[in-house]
Amino acid sequence: GYGWDHYLISRELESRPKPVGRRVVVLTGGSDVAGLGRLWPALLEQALPRDVVITWVRGPFAPPPDLASITAKAARRWRVLHAPDNLAEVMAEADFALALYGVTLFELLQLGVPTVTWAPDRYLAAEMAALAGQEVALVADSAEAAVAQLAALMEDPAHAVQLAERARQKLTPGLGARLLARRIVSLVEAKS
Repeated sequence: GYGWDHYLISRELESRPKPVGRRVVVLTGGSDVAGLGRLWPALLEQALPRDVVITWVRGPFAPPPDLASITAKAARRWRVLHAPDNLAEVMAEADFALALYGVTLFELLQLGVPTVTWAPDRYLAAEMAALAGQEVALVADSAEAAVAQLAALMEDPAHAVQLAERARQKLTPGLGARLLARRIVSLVEAKS
């Protein structure tokens, strides 16, 4: 089988019912193939209010984000983590997320973190349209639009709560592991 109910997403932490603050986590993937570390920091500084705290998760093969254009005062609001062991905890602490499309997006959604996502690959257009149609996350059509959508979402807490609730309803905790276990048992029984 396949589909959202088949994802093997760890459920180490419980999701929260709604956004409660101004903490943003940014995830650009294991190697930042889209070069978002060069683009997003300056855009985030321009678009987000000054009270927002940003945690940038740097993948194990990703270069550090370019914070050169950010003032020393603003840089105090930034935390850069390189391949953290406790990624689930980092995501669970966030009130909002900006994430490159991938498995991490679905982990954020399962945790109930209102998220904006973007996929640089055009071959994912149909998948991104389907994701947008589910109304579990905001789907941007460009890296720049993703930052603008995050800023707008942070100013619309009711919409953020709706996204988070829909996402948690769609991604049932542990269901993928249970479905896999059932399939293994059925295969073993069929061999007997």
